[in-house]
Amino acid sequence: MLWDDLRCFVAVANAGTLSGGAKRLGMSVATIGRRLDALEATLGIRLVDKSPTGVQLTKSGTEILGLARAGAHHFDVIQRVAASHRMVDWPEPIRISATEPIVSEILAPQMDRLLRADPTIRIDLQSTTDNARLASREADLAIRLSQPKGGSLLVRKLPALRMSLYASKAYLNDRDPGAIDLLDERILAFNESYGNIPEVKWISDLGLESRVVFSTSSTRALVNAVRAGVGICLLPDIFARELHDVARVTSNAPLPIRIPWLVVHRDLRAVKQLRTVRNWIAQAFKTVQDDDDRSNEPSRQ
Repeated sequence: MLWDDLRCFVAVANAGTLSGGAKRLGMSVATIGRRLDALEATLGIRLVDKSPTGVQLTKSGTEILGLARAGAHHFDVIQRVAASHRMVDWPEPIRISATEPIVSEILAPQMDRLLRADPTIRIDLQSTTDNARLASREADLAIRLSQPKGGSLLVRKLPALRMSLYASKAYLNDRDPGAIDLLDERILAFNESYGNIPEVKWISDLGLESRVVFSTSSTRALVNAVRAGVGICLLPDIFARELHDVARVTSNAPLPIRIPWLVVHRDLRAVKQLRTVRNWIAQAFKTVQDDDDRSNEPSRQ
């Protein structure tokens, strides 16, 4: 019996689908399916029942999973400890998991600063809406927009991401952006793909749901819709500060902010390259905040 086959089984069981397990391990669905079939053949029992909606553990699979998870935990610990020793001398690509806006608008533009600090560092920026599991090394560092829990994690609060209401100048049509009644406007919003995030709650608290004409999980889609004159939207300032065809709209209600958190597993806290990258991430967020202070604070509501 190969450990990799058993590890694939644990990943699929935890995810509930073959595609979810494949994503966690960075494999193709076909590969993880073959490994699962190989494990069942080796053990001589069926571990899961497959269906179009996912996988369901058999009675045997449930019992085997209980035993396999303990082994998976120790295997992950071995990987992290080995990585912490290996990275002291050999800087393998450091995987950073974050949402697409953070990857594209904050980290990528400031990559040059990191490489000047340490030219040997290699980075893999992973754009995802899922929380990468640091314990199983799906990522080495993660930036999350809700405070993580867990004694195995080191968590660092980053500078806040500010938000404002924006509309295109064409949509406003010479109207005073400080005298807009949102109850009379077309509103663009995030949908509930990410749960009851502050942006969604703000719309609900103000009773604006009936004014929402377009919702999406894509920040870039909202930005483009605002620029096209579709309506008014609550957006991170980092997306709108360079746009000359939009204007900030006043709101009497306090605007939400998002607090990002930088997370690393405790087993990797001593890795020199990771410390460098963690400090760079914190500085990248501070630079964004400082830029907002200089360019937006005089007109901030």
